[in-house]
Amino acid sequence: MDRVAGKLHVKFLVSAFALTVVASVVAVYWPGIYGPFIFDDYANIVDNSYLKLNTLELGTLFDAAMSSESGPLGRPLPMLSFSLNYYFSGNVDDPFQFKLINVFTHAINGLLLLGIFYLGIKRYEVTEVSKHFANNRQILYFATLAALLWALHPVHLTSVLYVVQRMTSLSAMFVLAAILTYLYGRSISVTGYPTKGWTISILGTLFFWVLGLLSKENSALLPLYIVLIEFTLYRSQFPLNLWDNLSQKQKNISLFTIFLVAVLAIICAISVSLPGYAERPFSFGERVLSQPRILLFYLYLILFPRIDAFGIFHDDIVLSSGLMSPWTTLPAIFMVTALLSLAVLLYRKHKPLTFAIMWFFVSHLMESTFYPLEPVHEHRNYLAVIGPVVAILYLTLVAVRFTNKRTIFLLPICFLALYAVITPLRAWHWSDLASLHDFEVRNHPNSARAQASMGSMFAKAGQLDEAKEAFLRASRLRPHEVADLVNVRIILAWQHRSPQKELAQEILSRVKHGLITPLTNQVLDYGVDCASKDCAAIRSDLLTWLPIYIRRSIANSRRTAHYYYLYASVLLSDGKIDDSIAALEKAISTYGRYLHPYFLLTGIYMKTGELEKAEKVLAELELSNQGNTNPRDREIRELSDNIQQLKERIPIPSGK
Repeated sequence: MDRVAGKLHVKFLVSAFALTVVASVVAVYWPGIYGPFIFDDYANIVDNSYLKLNTLELGTLFDAAMSSESGPLGRPLPMLSFSLNYYFSGNVDDPFQFKLINVFTHAINGLLLLGIFYLGIKRYEVTEVSKHFANNRQILYFATLAALLWALHPVHLTSVLYVVQRMTSLSAMFVLAAILTYLYGRSISVTGYPTKGWTISILGTLFFWVLGLLSKENSALLPLYIVLIEFTLYRSQFPLNLWDNLSQKQKNISLFTIFLVAVLAIICAISVSLPGYAERPFSFGERVLSQPRILLFYLYLILFPRIDAFGIFHDDIVLSSGLMSPWTTLPAIFMVTALLSLAVLLYRKHKPLTFAIMWFFVSHLMESTFYPLEPVHEHRNYLAVIGPVVAILYLTLVAVRFTNKRTIFLLPICFLALYAVITPLRAWHWSDLASLHDFEVRNHPNSARAQASMGSMFAKAGQLDEAKEAFLRASRLRPHEVADLVNVRIILAWQHRSPQKELAQEILSRVKHGLITPLTNQVLDYGVDCASKDCAAIRSDLLTWLPIYIRRSIANSRRTAHYYYLYASVLLSDGKIDDSIAALEKAISTYGRYLHPYFLLTGIYMKTGELEKAEKVLAELELSNQGNTNPRDREIRELSDNIQQLKERIPIPSGK
């Protein structure tokens, strides 16, 4: 009877703690859950027609899943989840529906971590001679505290309330599920059932790993996380205990092989990364030199979460151009090296600290090393925060044992209370666009992206003079970028005003000599669309700029084809149909896998009544669509149906 009552009590505690985690997550993020879509949400979600489903047919679901160009695999699972969001909300652009799913995804991750911490601490207690906990119930309390410290940390806000970052939280969910499954299997394997345990560990981990990779490529780090777990919790067990039976020669060969593989991996990563820097306002060297400073900045945000230090962009952080420029670069490199060395030195006596340090750095291996991504983003710490949480809790346990003062447990509780205040305050700033932009510009006045975002907000609100001033401030902060000045030119077109000579010359100079970035292309796309609607005055400018971009992009056939397509679109808006057709044919011959020109050319022939030519281009489009990374089957079917309808309307001439 006592045993049954004890089990019921444990189940009640588990349920209560799980509910506490979920309720706490919902509570701290609720102030921002009604906030708007922002920034990349539009390109990936709001303006993505593939996500707006009318049926749940496999074909439409597949098109939705494959509608993103992000990452090597396209991140299909998050895209599929966005499409289901739309479907079940009636295809309404209501950010609440999307943010609610993000919040509960984050809560699920908190629950998964509760389980991971519980199994991990329980296993660690087995390996320790002197115990930290009297029973499993105390372990459960501590695991819940750890899960809450992670789940409520304010650095996660962009991973939760920035809708498109579901890619991050969903990928993390599958990684955490894989780790929990692995730990569960390992707990069975070391208690007399090795076959069953390893089967669960291997198959479960592989299953969730695949799902994680289909969410975001960061999941590729899962094997390294598992290696850390093995070295921390199962060093004396198979397979790591095989190391002890190797001869010194075999150990040397093994270490050399690992070193060689690591070097080859680094060389491969660098060679793959280098071409991407052509579209970035920073060099490979600047990014790599800056990362030690940025990693320490992340640690500062995690351990000392000042609300004014947080932000969306962080492009106001000066990048390192040399070991002493800025002077903090070299000390930061020494500090990171010291932390990694400390992790090695502490391994024998303080494995959890080694685990904590290495987990943080492993979590940043993909996004904070060589790849030409933007240097700083808070969401990159989503899993990395686990490391500092482990360090805080382990040091608390050590301090309690050393001093015999249990009041030290108040330290992590104080951290938790701090997070529970700062996170909802941050969420409140995200409750509407005005407060978000005001917060960003006020705390990050040297952020060009914050200034430009403020300009976009003013423009949408019809405050055009304020918008121009914000874009001009942004242009001064990033003199390599033409996009801000093009936005000023678009606003002048709305106002039916001509640009001053100095502005026109500066735009032309940046078109000729500035960097060609994703933002450049985004603004050019918008300018071309606007030229066909409410800012026709910009057409002559675009007809000057686009040939320059075509010449500058000759080495990149995909980009050249896109500029030909934009050029053709402007020519068509200007009534120059023959010139537009010639530009579209040039786009197709330059890069046949780019589908946009086919659609526009087919549409032109349909409007001019040249249906045979339209069918010919459609056939070429269908051929290019096969095996395309972003297939457009639905639109092609609609185009084909429209051509058939036009053919049916044309009267068949009677015979002689």
